[in-house]
Amino acid sequence: MPRVPLFYRLPPAEVSIKREKTASAVLTEARSRVVRALKYGGSLVLLLSDAAPRVRSQLSSPGQLPFALLADCEAVRGARGHGVSWKDVPWARALLTDEDEVYAIHEDFAVVAVTRFSEAEVREFLGDELPLDAMQMIRVTVPA
Repeated sequence: MPRVPLFYRLPPAEVSIKREKTASAVLTEARSRVVRALKYGGSLVLLLSDAAPRVRSQLSSPGQLPFALLADCEAVRGARGHGVSWKDVPWARALLTDEDEVYAIHEDFAVVAVTRFSEAEVREFLGDELPLDAMQMIRVTVPA
């Protein structure tokens, strides 16, 4: 009997960053979602909607939502895969513990920020709080 490969894709680990949430609530939710995405290779999706949260100044935390996940693509790329110990990576060491049971940062781990803002509004409202120079903007349109 031939073997059929089974592919399973982890759903994105969404962190909703909306005006009605406190920074503490966002960070608590973010840590568990970040750990899951790192462990299983999911995407950490920051749902910004039409909010302009202070990610750099108020919502980043080395032990919960390290800003390096957004700002330092090379640091994240260099930490992925089975040949690298997360304990040797400063941002991962601050975030992860042995209790998280993450043995390697999955190759497919990625971060995505989703907003309803136009590109000009993103630059105006989020330019100081997100590392836009390290991010690729993709505009999704729906055919009329």
